[in-house]
Amino acid sequence: MPPVEEHEVHEKVKHEADYKYGCHNRMPFADVYIAPDRVYRADKLTWDDVKRPIQYAMSRECRYDMSLTDTHCNKCKHRGSGEAYANSVRQRGT
Repeated sequence: MPPVEEHEVHEKVKHEADYKYGCHNRMPFADVYIAPDRVYRADKLTWDDVKRPIQYAMSRECRYDMSLTDTHCNKCKHRGSGEAYANSVRQRGT
């Protein structure tokens, strides 16, 4: 008996020939995200609901280093930027 039972691949995991990743030609990320928060008011012994700005601190470019060979990245405006970033990191040695 094999250690893993063989079965058909689930339909939600199959990719059609024209499938594109969710990041394909995506819009740029916003600079700030407004998040709900709560502030305790000791003088009133209550909580107040406030909104706090959260600065976007992650990378904005594509970091996928196989976009030039992955068919799901075809015709994406960000294609190749992941490879360029990976090469620059290798050259810096970090």
